[in-house]
Amino acid sequence: MSAILADIRMKEVFLFLLQHAEEEKEGFWELQNACISALAVYPGPQTLEILKKETSSKNWYVRRNAAKSLAVLNTDRDALADILQGNDRYAKEMLEYQLDAVKAQRGAGL
Repeated sequence: MSAILADIRMKEVFLFLLQHAEEEKEGFWELQNACISALAVYPGPQTLEILKKETSSKNWYVRRNAAKSLAVLNTDRDALADILQGNDRYAKEMLEYQLDAVKAQRGAGL
């Protein structure tokens, strides 16, 4: 029974994160940023969609953490081709930087 309750709770947390990861309310970027970072432990198509979208956020911190979460999730470069080959220079640069940084950390055993 406790495993079922834990599963339900994890789904509730995931839905909360999804909801607030897309909110770009003035003055609430910190919550959005925290949710984007937390999504790094929730792989899946919904997470991928939101994180990819938020790599183009007007907020630098949100953009950085969206790219970092994608890198931490070990997202396949083919799935990121629209960003890496796209027209948003800032999203592309941030994503490339985070992919390289996470790869280096993994290579160093961190």
